[in-house]
Amino acid sequence: MLNQSKNIFNSGKTIFSAVMDGKVTGQINTARFLLKILGENIDESRLVLLEQPEKSKMFFFNWVKYLANFAKTSYFNNIKCVYIVANRTRKSFWFRDLFPLTLAYFSGAKLFYHIVGNDFRDFIDSLSAFERKFFFILVSKNTCTFVVLGSRMEDEVNDTISTCCPLSFEKEFIHLPAFISNGSIDGSKEFFESAKINSTITLGFMSNLIPEKGFNYFLEACTLFLRNHPDCQVWIAGPKFVDGHYELLDELVDQKRITYYPYLDGDRKWQVLSKTDIFALPTFYKAEYLPLSILDAMLCGCYVISCDTGDISKYIYEFNGALVDKESVTSIFNQFEKFLGASQAYDRNKIRDFVVDSFAEAKYRETLSVVWLT
Repeated sequence: MLNQSKNIFNSGKTIFSAVMDGKVTGQINTARFLLKILGENIDESRLVLLEQPEKSKMFFFNWVKYLANFAKTSYFNNIKCVYIVANRTRKSFWFRDLFPLTLAYFSGAKLFYHIVGNDFRDFIDSLSAFERKFFFILVSKNTCTFVVLGSRMEDEVNDTISTCCPLSFEKEFIHLPAFISNGSIDGSKEFFESAKINSTITLGFMSNLIPEKGFNYFLEACTLFLRNHPDCQVWIAGPKFVDGHYELLDELVDQKRITYYPYLDGDRKWQVLSKTDIFALPTFYKAEYLPLSILDAMLCGCYVISCDTGDISKYIYEFNGALVDKESVTSIFNQFEKFLGASQAYDRNKIRDFVVDSFAEAKYRETLSVVWLT
């Protein structure tokens, strides 16, 4: 528990606003965990959830309910804090984030603006000059605390504000990196194989199957690798999207050269990752910062191959992975071959211990206490 005498969240009402339901993403997982921790440390009567509507066929109906809840919330007295897990698109600003931002503005509450994706500049650029000024008016009335994933994101937000904001205002930053839940640590441990690495190599990929995640570059590199090492096992997991380019994926699946999982979660995810040697995510997605799938892979002892995107390079060392060139089949293939030649040197226990020590839930909670007591 937090020090209640210092906890400003218990000096008045706290409004927590985020999308809580829908397709599970890093943003939704973050929002759920934040609400859980707030609920553990704030009197129930002081915590109000202003749940934002998820993208679905029922969006309009849920949005009307959201407006009704906003209207009800706006009559509350003594609102001290408004915490928003930001959506960062022009449409979401008008249909979701505008309302809690308005609450913070008119109540004089302390504003926490939590940015989960590395796309704040893209969001600001998508706004018209009027919308941009309106947004910064809302966040600048009181000192705004930007909650970001790390130093690179802080630099991006600062640079964006300095070049795009027509106003000067006081702001603070708190770094709140990704985390691995205690449930994930315990669940993965059940299937963890410390001696998995051997001459028969297994390659894997897990993410949304959009071009910027690099899945086609992974598949092309795997095709080359399979020519030299036909006993190699390959799997790829992630949902497909309309107008995606899945010709190569479908061909390899039809030929039974790779295994495709539309979704991997729960025990099945840990089982598959624990039998994997190399996990590759050669992402060049602009909004990427630190994909949770990379942390899941390291938790299972996988050697990780990725790109210098977002904050990924900060956590890739010689003992646990390698960085490859963006949009380069050759670079990925070469790392596959390099790993095979030195696979016995990699310690799955060391890889798992590193990610547990760096991203344990307890460490995240400790950082959260700084947020709550600011």
